[in-house]
Order: sequence, then structure tokens, then C-alpha cells
Amino acid sequence: MNSLSKLQGNQQHHQRVVDKAQYDLLPIITGCTLGVMLLSLMRDLFLFDTQVRSFALFYYLATYLVLAALWALRQTQKLPAHWGNTVGAICLGCIALNPIIETVVGVYVGPLYLAVSLFGGALTVLSFRHLVAVQALIIVIWFTVNLNIVPVSQLLPFLVMNLFSSALGVITLKKRLGTLFRIHSLESRVEALESILPMCAGCKKTRNDEGEWLSVESYIETHEQGVSITHAMCPECMQEYYGDVIARHNLDPASPQKK
Repeated sequence: MNSLSKLQGNQQHHQRVVDKAQYDLLPIITGCTLGVMLLSLMRDLFLFDTQVRSFALFYYLATYLVLAALWALRQTQKLPAHWGNTVGAICLGCIALNPIIETVVGVYVGPLYLAVSLFGGALTVLSFRHLVAVQALIIVIWFTVNLNIVPVSQLLPFLVMNLFSSALGVITLKKRLGTLFRIHSLESRVEALESILPMCAGCKKTRNDEGEWLSVESYIETHEQGVSITHAMCPECMQEYYGDVIARHNLDPASPQKK
């Protein structure tokens, strides 16, 4: 039972680490995705002879609004932390669906664009569940759209390439998560070591990061902002250092009687 509880505790701890890391990356992910979509629109407008249809323009506009809203919510801290991977999956879907939309409106985009997008999904999410789900959905949609456009002899190699790119993305994500957990473990160890306060066994001075030995009062005032030290004496020390004075004071007939 204790082992099961410990395992569940470790899983929850790992999930919190992943959620925080993904949440910290969301401004970059949403901003870069928005930039990629803007560049895609410029490409369609200026490099291709085929005029972008209203359907594609509506898709671009909807994408810009969604990405801008997600970026703004993250910047204002109004986006829940556990939504990080979901937002990353939305960004991945916006990019990966782009070549499919282009195919629908009559602008042929090579399968390499989609393959790179599927591999790049490992850079937008930190969740195997989200990554594989979006990759599978995109591949199914891509295969369905191209089934009546591209000959089967060409479609199957493209499908294999996309599956291979997806597998590389999963491997990359595994490496990213392993590195993330190692970094977090090292940071935890450093914090634990920094919490150890070296103290002289004789004079009780403490050593700071520069190797200087300071009194406890000086160390606390230096490291704790807004803290100042005032001296008093506990009853034990009062008795040890001034016990005879207290005894004489208590036995002195001229001294006030204790109530």
C-alpha cells in the first residue's frame, strides 16, 4: 500500500513538473505558431498563382484569432496551468492542418511540410497522449483528403514517411521528458544543499557563499530581506549567567515581594 501511494505521489509530482514546464513555454509556442501561420498566408498570396479562396482565408483568420487569444490568456495568467499540453496540441493542429487546407483549396503542398509538422509536435507538447492523438488525427485527415487526389502508388510512400516522422517525434518527446526530469532532480538537489547552513561548532558563526564567517545575526540580516535582529535572553540563559543576582534579589528583604 505504501509503495502504491509512493508511486502515485511520484506520478503526480512528475505531472506537476511537466505542467509547469509546458506552461512556461506557452508564450513561445503560441507566438511561433502565429508567426508560422502568417508566413504561410504571405506565401499563398505572393508565391502561388492560385488565388487563395475565401475558405482558406476564413481558416487563417480563425487560426489567428485562436492563437492570439491563447497568447493573451497566457500572458495575463488567466489560462489554467493544466491546459498547457492542450494548448500545445491546438498549436500543432493549426500548423499540421495547413497543408490539408491548402490541398482542399487547390494549392498543392508537398508531404514534407506535413512530415516536419508531425515531427515538430514533440516541440509543442510534453504529453505522449496529446502528441499521439493529434498525430493520428492529422494523418487520418490527410490520407482521406488525398485519397482521391494522389495516386495510391504515391500516397503509400507518403503515408510511411508521415508515420516515420511521427515516430521520430515520439522519440524526441521521450528524450525531452527525460532531460526535463533530470534537470528538475538536479535543481532539487542544489536547493537541498543550499538549505544546509555551515556553522562553527565553537563560536557558532556561519559561512556565506563567499567563504566569510559571520555571526548568525549578520547572516540572517543579509539573507532575509526586511529582517532585523534584536537581542533578548531566554530563561535558561538568564539563570545561567545571572542566577546569583536573581537569587540575592529574591532573598533581599528590601526587594519587592513577588505577587
